Amino acid sequence: EGGLSDEALAGLYKRVAKVKSNVAEVPLLVMDSMVPRQRLKFSADDEEMKDLIMKEGIRVFGMLAVDPVRREVTPYGSTVEIQGEVVEGDGRLTCVFVAQKRFKLLGDPWKSDGGSHVMSKVEFVDDLEEGEEMDEGADAAEKMAKIVADADREADMALAVELEGLVDRWKDLVVSTGREREPNQIDNILADIGDMPPADRPFQRALWVAALINPLPALGVSLEIRPAVLCSPTASNALQIVHGGLTTSIAHLDGSKPMW
Repeated sequence: EGGLSDEALAGLYKRVAKVKSNVAEVPLLVMDSMVPRQRLKFSADDEEMKDLIMKEGIRVFGMLAVDPVRREVTPYGSTVEIQGEVVEGDGRLTCVFVAQKRFKLLGDPWKSDGGSHVMSKVEFVDDLEEGEEMDEGADAAEKMAKIVADADREADMALAVELEGLVDRWKDLVVSTGREREPNQIDNILADIGDMPPADRPFQRALWVAALINPLPALGVSLEIRPAVLCSPTASNALQIVHGGLTTSIAHLDGSKPMW
């Protein structure tokens, strides 16, 4: 008497199983921010990096960056898959980094047994506010957070839809003002990151916009927003960051408010 109902217990077990499935141990590297969908052609003659990939066989790692404002390593990052790795005749390692899943660090990292890299437990943070139902086993704080998120959903959708016109304007300005640093750079970026996610997945749409306006290699026409978006606690926060990044960049590109 007074205990959890069968439905609440089932919900609790479901949540525990989900948390376990979303937790993994991955090698960590502090390099640069990459958001899901981004691709980076990587080349280095660093022996430690070559050993990590070619000798220790690392194929997926967690990439973290230093927050340019706080000047500390970010607690959120993206897992990165290493593709097409090869050591050239001059000894340089070449490969492609492909960012996949957003994660947050859990606990303190540790040095791997017998390896040169640092390991950490991470949790993949796909977004509860983007349509997942809250079960009865959730605690009061989680239920309240879900209520607030539901109340914000309409505003999030409106802001997510507004991004569409801003993205089109931004792309047109980058091309028409000759800001591409290589031929067809915008087309190539879009080929990497794919179509914009739907407005009813606002966090994924925010990550996509961050990948577009902070591409790899950089365009140099937008403020760096990827660390802030990765670390955003809610879709609302992520949308506000990318909206600000887009409008600031547009004002820079059209000359109404140059940033530098």
